Amino acid sequence: MMIYHDKIKKKEINPGVIFQYLGKGNEMMFYHWNMADGSEVAMHTHESEQFGYCIKGGFVIIEDGKRYEIGVGDAYIIPANVPHPPVKSTEPTDERFFKRLMTWNEFKGYVDYLNEISYGGFNDWRVPSKHELRSLINYSNINPAYQKGIFKTVVAT
Repeated sequence: MMIYHDKIKKKEINPGVIFQYLGKGNEMMFYHWNMADGSEVAMHTHESEQFGYCIKGGFVIIEDGKRYEIGVGDAYIIPANVPHPPVKSTEPTDERFFKRLMTWNEFKGYVDYLNEISYGGFNDWRVPSKHELRSLINYSNINPAYQKGIFKTVVAT
């Protein structure tokens, strides 16, 4: 069976939660879903197992009172007929996204995510060029070496 993402109907199941049903095997179901920043999915169950893999952004699952942060590259499996705990998308500034260095593709995916959710009211975020990044540096400053007034909330360490 071939499944083409752009040909599958999108359905908004909650405000800001859009999913696409990809199919179902004998014991597992497959969905593609997007969650806008701050959107939630309520407690529910499925007759099949569910596997999820985070491509962009992230979300939080609360299970048995414990908080699990799912970010790019993380996955989860939920057995059949087990109630899914509430799921809430996370802010793109959540520390989960910045706990490690990102590969170039992960960073590009993160920028795509910012555009997808219109972060800050904008959907034209992009990765700056090397020249643009260099223009932020003031080589006469030390710790931090950026132009004063650009990053007002950054504290030198």
